[in-house]
Amino acid sequence: MAASTGLSASRYFSTTFPLMKKIKKVPTKNFAEVYLKGTPAFIQRQLSDPYVRKRRLENYRCRSAFKLIEIDDKFGFLKPASIVLDLGASPGSWSQVARDRMENDNSFVIAVDLLHFPALDGVHFIKGDFTDNLVQQKIRGLVSEHSTSGNVDVVLCDAAPKASGIKAVDQDAIVRIVSSAISVAFKHLNNEGTMLFKLFSGNNSGTLVKTIQPYFRQIKSIKPDASRKDSSEYFVLCLGYKNR
Repeated sequence: MAASTGLSASRYFSTTFPLMKKIKKVPTKNFAEVYLKGTPAFIQRQLSDPYVRKRRLENYRCRSAFKLIEIDDKFGFLKPASIVLDLGASPGSWSQVARDRMENDNSFVIAVDLLHFPALDGVHFIKGDFTDNLVQQKIRGLVSEHSTSGNVDVVLCDAAPKASGIKAVDQDAIVRIVSSAISVAFKHLNNEGTMLFKLFSGNNSGTLVKTIQPYFRQIKSIKPDASRKDSSEYFVLCLGYKNR
């Protein structure tokens, strides 16, 4: 069992539109402006996006699958016989990638989200808040059944808050989510385990990354090609968890 670190979210923070003739813009969760769903401009962007086309061809649930694929191609942390915990997993594309890349009788993927999504072969879904004690007990029970160490090898978190359109609010919201995910990871990660999570650019994001540096051998900030250029998102890969 991982040693207690005392890290928690409270350490950082207290706890389809109709088609319109005139094309309107709305802010997204990543602070860029994009056209409303259903407008000609939105449809054109989707049709011209190579990752949207590739997602359909390769049967992934979301284009975000290619962000994880690109990062794992470079760093190779999704290994056969690994146990992976995917926090905020809906609609399941990262769980799909993890399952496919680690395909092995001893591999196991646990996906957790408040939103239900259709079942995936080889993925065990838990519906609920990953910060909830009951949900964490379920995670612990599943891990104990499939891992000799009683812990997981990789924790993934591609979760994001519902967009407010206000940059500072959305930055703070995603840091709160990630802080909670880190707290869960520290309870379940193996020694030398890996964590990958998403953040939006901002001062609080940088502060959070600096705060967790002592707990890992190496931390890398990554902007994969599959992440749109006008998005403020980036990904933090934490290698070599020190749970002892």
